[in-house]
Amino acid sequence: MRPFGASVLIASYAEEGPQLYSVDPSGVSYRYFATAIGKGKNGAKSQLEKLDLTTLTAREAVIEAAKVIYSQHDPSKEKPIELEISWVCDESNKMHQLVPPALHAEAEAAAKAYREAMDDD
Repeated sequence: MRPFGASVLIASYAEEGPQLYSVDPSGVSYRYFATAIGKGKNGAKSQLEKLDLTTLTAREAVIEAAKVIYSQHDPSKEKPIELEISWVCDESNKMHQLVPPALHAEAEAAAKAYREAMDDD
């Protein structure tokens, strides 16, 4: 029998720059540039691997992440998305915090437009 558990993403900002870790239910942790957990993680990871994260600004990365989340959501089978985005970057003074409301709105609008374009194809 498998025990119940949860995967966790941990983001921090160290001397080397921003860092992202994923901890799975067994306690094993991995460091990533970008990753996904939960339903649709394989498709999301595939899309994240296509991004050149070394050239994106934090603001651009927020918009791209929102697009990935929306692209993996099937509105006909799942509940509506409640998009919550936080970041750890120079713009947030290296502190973990929610993205500013204006950027959140921009990212959500771009993600919805991206999803609609996918549906049209």
